Amino acid sequence: MKKINSIFGLILILISFNSCKTEVPVLHQKILFEQHYVNYAWSYQNSGYLIDSLGYVRVFNLSKDTIKWNEPDKDGTISVEQMTRNLELCTTVVGQIDPDTISYYSSKIWAASKGNISAPQNIMADAGSNVFSAFIFDKKTNKYQKVMLKTWGDWTINNDAPEAESIYRWMTRINTLIYNYNQIIEIKYGTSFGECIGYCKRDLVLENEKVTYNCSGWTANIQPVTRSETLTPASWSDLKYNLNINSFFELPATIGCPDCADGGAEWIEIRLLNGNTHKVTYEYNHEPDFLKSNVTILRQMLQKNECK
Repeated sequence: MKKINSIFGLILILISFNSCKTEVPVLHQKILFEQHYVNYAWSYQNSGYLIDSLGYVRVFNLSKDTIKWNEPDKDGTISVEQMTRNLELCTTVVGQIDPDTISYYSSKIWAASKGNISAPQNIMADAGSNVFSAFIFDKKTNKYQKVMLKTWGDWTINNDAPEAESIYRWMTRINTLIYNYNQIIEIKYGTSFGECIGYCKRDLVLENEKVTYNCSGWTANIQPVTRSETLTPASWSDLKYNLNINSFFELPATIGCPDCADGGAEWIEIRLLNGNTHKVTYEYNHEPDFLKSNVTILRQMLQKNECK
């Protein structure tokens, strides 16, 4: 995932849609998709995400005292100014979707806007409302037109366009990414070498806004070294991005033969919001495939630990 070094300005993308029957307008816009969940039943919940034209997934979590989220008007339109204010309420970026995927799903928005919207059906109670939407920007009016993809919860509303269903199913997978992201509250990572003199064990403890470096040896005469520094929000997001919790917790505690023939051992431990932890130790430089991007970042961070 690319890191965000600054708040970028309004970036226009050009998405062309081809139709054999009608001429389809060209869309110029910054915000493409929105997921928004609201529930007042048990405790106040008002959260979701916006996906912009660069693929950044920007989440928001509003309290009762937060400035009101701008909703589309009765005609389903929302101004650029209102959308910009909503974007400012998205305080965290949890990941970036690749350009090909953004192009693929944004190309379905126009067709999704032609679907028939069903009448609301009361399905549940106290489940709140979870709304999945896309947007089409009208350059003439300088407004976004909301395209309702699906609403579920206390009331269910469907869009019968196949493209709407396709986008919705994709967005539910984004929800899983965000769930995983929000559940991880601590990541530990380290290496060790058995046939070694000096600081043979090195590790990191990462949590929101802080990283702690540790060095230690196998004997009592090696004095442990610990130091801490600030962990930027972008770095914390990078580490948690695309880290599949279910897949990680299904891994065995030991993989292969760590540190056999002094080959070294490497390990990762994850702690979740619910208190569950899982540690996986494996042969040095032989991490599971789905962890490669995360381990690469962790190795780069560990290299900064000079043990002094």
